[in-house]
Amino acid sequence: MFRPVRNGLAAAAKPLMLAGVLVGFCGWSIASASANQDLQEGLSRLAKAVKTSLEDEGVDAVNVGDFIAPPRLQSGSGTGLKLQIVEALKAAGVRVEATAPTQLIGRFTVREEQERDEDAFESIALRITATLLDRDDEELARLNISVFGDSALQLVGAQGSLPPTNAPREREASKREAIEAPLPTIAGNEVRTSADSPFGLEVLVTRGSGAEPRRPELEPAGDRGQRAFVRLANGDEYVVRLHNRSATEVAVTLTIDGLSMFAFSETGNFGSQVLVPPGGRVDIPGWFINDRLTDAFEVSGYAKSAAASVGVPVTDVGTITAAFYESVPGSEKDAQATARGRQIEKRYVQVKRIIKDLQAVISVRYHR
Repeated sequence: MFRPVRNGLAAAAKPLMLAGVLVGFCGWSIASASANQDLQEGLSRLAKAVKTSLEDEGVDAVNVGDFIAPPRLQSGSGTGLKLQIVEALKAAGVRVEATAPTQLIGRFTVREEQERDEDAFESIALRITATLLDRDDEELARLNISVFGDSALQLVGAQGSLPPTNAPREREASKREAIEAPLPTIAGNEVRTSADSPFGLEVLVTRGSGAEPRRPELEPAGDRGQRAFVRLANGDEYVVRLHNRSATEVAVTLTIDGLSMFAFSETGNFGSQVLVPPGGRVDIPGWFINDRLTDAFEVSGYAKSAAASVGVPVTDVGTITAAFYESVPGSEKDAQATARGRQIEKRYVQVKRIIKDLQAVISVRYHR
């Protein structure tokens, strides 16, 4: 059985807020909150608006359908976003039922908007439009929210670095470049945002009791720069290795086919992250199930994939994305897709972390 060098999960919160993290006896660490507080707050606003609209119609349940992005974004995160919206609705007291006659569907995109009246520049925003339909598919309400911050970058599989020393205008320009003209770099078997970036993503295929790196390659991404690609075949069981050569700990949000590695968690910590120590690396062998078990990442046909089990469209599978956030210690204050493979035993204990700014996003395709 392949044993990772170091593994972990890390929790998160809004910058300068505390969140619980579980650190494992095998070197893993995890947490139960989301690093992207801006997105969670935005979805909470959306859920409350949906609840008000439902109450105006005299109903208290809704059937949640797909949330899609325009094809130009090549985003595979629609189902992951939908699952987060469902959780926000439940938290707001809305019943989500597949048989409810009232329906909620939507779309999302990335665009530039002025975040504050005093800003002399526009910021990258995740724009979500949710539409309520009655039983005859007639529109009851259309709700729009704009989410600023860093959430858009991971949802669209961007590729780029966001130096923490950048001024706000420069940071927004870096986000725009990461979305519109990604230019990843291959360094050995790693994918990086640049040759000198301290952060990297590597894919290894398990072989017996070990794992072999699978060398990535670069290919054109239409008119959107380049993208990294690694060849995986049906039946391959793989591990995602996260590198951190910086002098500080980072927390990483890892998604496969648009789904968080915690999407199938039995403990509900769907927004958790992975901690990578300074000057270290972490190997992630699969989907987190609970504090003892992980289901291996295994390439399969779409029908048997983890993505298909929660309704991810076949067009949205085939991407691995890692978002690296600054993390500091806290205190008590078919198409190919990835399936859920064999179970791997792991254990965890809880610690505290403060999750701060996004520093880099790296995406790798494994299916064309």
